[in-house]
Amino acid sequence: MGATGATGAAGNQGPQGPAGSSPAGATGATGGTGPTGPTGPGPTGPTGPTTPSHVYSNTSTSVPATATTVSGAPFWVYANVRVRNFNATSQTAMCTLVDGSGGLASTLDSDSVTVLGSGDVQVVLEGQVGSSQGSETLDCPAVANVVFDNAHVQAVEVGATHP
Repeated sequence: MGATGATGAAGNQGPQGPAGSSPAGATGATGGTGPTGPTGPGPTGPTGPTTPSHVYSNTSTSVPATATTVSGAPFWVYANVRVRNFNATSQTAMCTLVDGSGGLASTLDSDSVTVLGSGDVQVVLEGQVGSSQGSETLDCPAVANVVFDNAHVQAVEVGATHP
């Protein structure tokens, strides 16, 4: 066997191979909720009556309490009174809200309440009048040892047509 010959010259670099690929990563978490947007404009409500409204009222230390109104006008009527019982036992009292007077009077509302011994309650009545007779009255018949005080009647005219 003879001697090994000299190493030959290095060869040229071969061509570059194709680009490799890697697996896709996991999807990131969903972002937080953004801020709430501004409130949009609401619908415009209907136009109210163009005629003036009127309020008639009367406050009295006792009953009856009457608010004088305009005859023939429509009203919402509200009334209240404090009922105090000076008896040691319960008492029953009744109050009525009336439009008009005499034979033409019509009851708008009424309520009967039991007032505990040495106690007090507030009675509130209301009603609607299509055509007022000129007065709205809160009346409560007398009851022994019961006092009706701080009575108030208010009539709110709806759709007034006069000055």
